[in-house]
Order: sequence, then structure tokens, then C-alpha cells
Amino acid sequence: MPLRIFKKTGLIFELWLIMSFVLLAGISVIVFFVYRASSNNLRYQTRTKFLLHNEKYSAAILTMLEKREILLNAISTGFEFTHLNDTDFVEALKYYDKRYDELNTLYAGFNTKKHLDSSWVATAEYDPRTKDWYKGARSRNGLHITDIYIDANTAKPMTSLSVPLKISEDVFGVLATNLDMADLRKVLNNKNNEITSFLIGENGNFLAHDTYGFSDNIFKIGNALYSEFGKLIVNNETNRGEVDLGTEKIFFYSNRIPHTKWFIVSTQPISILLEEAHQVVIKLIVISLIFFIVFSFSIFIILFINIKPIKLTLSLLKNISEGDGDLTSRLPIKGYGEISDLSIYFNRTIEKIRSTIESIGYNITGTQTISQDIASNMTETASAVHQISAN
Repeated sequence: MPLRIFKKTGLIFELWLIMSFVLLAGISVIVFFVYRASSNNLRYQTRTKFLLHNEKYSAAILTMLEKREILLNAISTGFEFTHLNDTDFVEALKYYDKRYDELNTLYAGFNTKKHLDSSWVATAEYDPRTKDWYKGARSRNGLHITDIYIDANTAKPMTSLSVPLKISEDVFGVLATNLDMADLRKVLNNKNNEITSFLIGENGNFLAHDTYGFSDNIFKIGNALYSEFGKLIVNNETNRGEVDLGTEKIFFYSNRIPHTKWFIVSTQPISILLEEAHQVVIKLIVISLIFFIVFSFSIFIILFINIKPIKLTLSLLKNISEGDGDLTSRLPIKGYGEISDLSIYFNRTIEKIRSTIESIGYNITGTQTISQDIASNMTETASAVHQISAN
């Protein structure tokens, strides 16, 4: 049944089919370029989102470190101008430790091997001069942040921040405090976040992670499945890209936190990113289909209206060639442009044909009258000749 309808429509259907194909091709090209532009924009937005995400957490961690650095420098400056005995020095350490939440145990080591602490009494064998926190602050002559270690007293992963103690630029000791890695984990709050963030050290140990602890190493977990991922992180100051982690492919952004050996890493499954792209594609397809249907139908209606005079012309010509040859029929003149011109000139042509045929008809009638007169004259002449011959 549909084929019969298409056959009956003839030229209308063919033109509609051609124009619809051209329209569909045009829409497809537009959809392709819009999708491409949307994909590029999505990639840019993703990179920007991850960059801002990491910068936010990096700034928060740096703020934690800077607060402790400022406090240590202020306290060390106070000790420069006060000459306290050991008891008063320890009391001062306890006071500052209790006074400021940012300080997690405050302690000092001296050139004489002496160690004073706000929460612990050092043994005779303990020598602060051999410790990284002490040697680092002296060699840098400024803030030093140690590698992560397990605190002997709390069994928690810690890092130490230390600054030199001076009198007239002469270093006589080092002042230090601890930073619990649990505090960093609080900063990296992944709840209700599409992006998951964690911290690892230069050696690959996890410093703050929702699943792994300090004893876990990115180069060893999951049968070394994350080993290549770890290399991409620790071998570059900043890095971003996609990485395949077994059954899951993720997008990641990583950067070293300034003045530390720590790397902040943010990840998100590619499947989540693709959901946004799929939504864009679905919207484009739906809009394109609606656009195609509306314009295709409009094209069909326009073609039907404009081709109607052509169909009438065809019907009249068919009537002339096969029917009773009615030359008085005329096409209605509607609209403007070529279609109306077609009706005008067709009507003129039919009118000329009709006039010509009428003229021929008049001539034939006159010729027949003359022929009859000649025949009558011939008959009379023959009769006269016959009479003459008889006489």
C-alpha cells in the first residue's frame, strides 16, 4: 500500500526523497560537528575540573603546613630572646602544645644531644642529632618536612615539621612538631564527591586513602596492577590522562604538593565521564529527529502545493491527447514565480492552438462551399453541352 501511494505521488515523492536525503545529510554533518565540539568542551571542562579540584586540596594542605610553620617560627623566635632552664622550656612546650590545635606534640633537640618534649621524656640513648627532622632543619636553615614514618609512641603514620632554633643567627637547636596523616585524610573528604582523591608519597606509600593504609604501596597492591599508574604519578611533577586498572578505566590528574614529597591524585571512572557524553548524544539525536520530521513534512507539503499546477497541466495534456480534446480548459493561476508562469504560458499556448484550429475550421468550410459551387457549375456546364450536342 505505501508503495502505491509513493507511485501515485510520482514527482512529489521523488523530490521529497531527494530533499529529505539532503536535509538528513546536512543534519548529520551538523550533529557530528556539534558532538565533536561538545566532546572537546567536555574534555576541557574535565581537565579544568580536575585541576581546580587538585588545586583546592593542595591549597588546603599547604595551608595546614604553613600554619604550623608560622607557629614554629614564632615560638622559636620567642625562645631566642628568653633563656629558660630545661623545666621552664618543657613547660613552655606544653603550653604551646595545648594552646594551639595545629601542634601535635612540640619538641626540641639541641647541639648538646639534649632532647626536650611536651609529651615524652627522652631516654639517655636518644640522640636527636641523628634524626631527619633535626638534620633537615639545620641543613636547610629553615622549614624541613620529613618523610612519613610510624610514630613509636602512637603507632600512627606521622610527618615532622621542624625549624632551626637560633641566637643571633647561630643555630643551637631545632624545634619540631608532628602532623598526623589522619588530619590530611580529613582534608581529602571524598564523601558526596564524583572525584576521588588520595595522597601518596614519593616511594609509593599511601599517605591518605579511603581504602589503603600507610603500609600499602601503589607499586605492590593488586599484584602490581597499579604499578604503571604509580610510575605515571611519581615520575612527573604533574600528569593527567587515562589509565586501565583491570576491569575499570579511569581518568586521573596528579601533581606534587609544593615543598613536599607528596602527590595528590584525583580519579574518576571513564564510565561516569561517558555518561555526560552519552546524554549529549541522546539530546542531539532527539532534537535532530524532531527537526528532520518537522522539516521533512513541511517540505512535502510545500512540494505538494507547488507541484499541483504541474499535475493539472499533465491532466489537461492527457485529456487533449487521449480524450475529447477540450481546448477551452484553463489552468488556475495561483501564486508567483515559475509555477504561475507555467500556468499563464500553458493557457496562452492552448488558446493559440484553439484559435489556430478554429481558423483552420473556417478555412475548410469556405473551401467546401467553393468546391460545391464549382461542382454545381460543372454540372450545369455539362448539361448545357449535352443539350447542344443533342440539337
